[in-house]
Amino acid sequence: MECRYLAAYKVQGFSNTPDVPDVPLVELQSHKLKATLTGDTDRHCYVLDRQTAVHRLLSLRQADDENLGERLNETIQEIRKNRDQSLNFKASGALVIESCEEIEATLERLARDFGEYAVYFDAINVEEVTESFRDRAAALVSSLAISSSGHYSVEHITDGVYLVNDDGKVVYPFHASDFEGPVSIIDHFSLEGVMNLLRNDLLMRKIGDRRRTELTEESASQCGLSAEFITPSRRFRSKTEIRGSARRGQEYERRQHPSR
Repeated sequence: MECRYLAAYKVQGFSNTPDVPDVPLVELQSHKLKATLTGDTDRHCYVLDRQTAVHRLLSLRQADDENLGERLNETIQEIRKNRDQSLNFKASGALVIESCEEIEATLERLARDFGEYAVYFDAINVEEVTESFRDRAAALVSSLAISSSGHYSVEHITDGVYLVNDDGKVVYPFHASDFEGPVSIIDHFSLEGVMNLLRNDLLMRKIGDRRRTELTEESASQCGLSAEFITPSRRFRSKTEIRGSARRGQEYERRQHPSR
């Protein structure tokens, strides 16, 4: 099966914009390798951004939602926004490197078929395959830098691999272990999201409703937190009990400090 690799780097000093045509730099048919300068990084990286978004939605168990298309687009936009904010050469164009080769893939564990693309578990060793492509990409970047008359600094944007079957359909190879147990959920929860989830349940817990207490503990589990993270609920005390407790505290203080 064909495995494709894509890597993108920001190139300081190259200020291409999305409305300017791409500039082909290298295309080696024999090595199935090409490099392009572009001002439209998002267009070239879409297949990888979608891969990351699908992985996140599957981890959050949100891939079955009837609004999947909308959720997917929103997640992709969030990924791009976070990526852009982390880059130093924000206004620079990008160097995009694409390579491919035939590899052995095990397509026995279909996770989801989304029509335009599909997800298979454990089809390839993603890390090993990606690393082999990275070595070639690094060598190409170095050779381009050496052959250039000017001095250009590059900044890594993203890279990744995916498969394409005989029908031209994109296949995303994910590890099944990424989606086992609650740990995969908290990986993609923002800290704010986790705290809001727990805070809402903790506030409901105050009324002493056992059903809501169980909901709180369930939410903690969903967030990948142990049961000990949540303090066991206590019976709700009436105002009379609270006032009585306060009086006993005051009497104890007077006995301990009679001169006050």
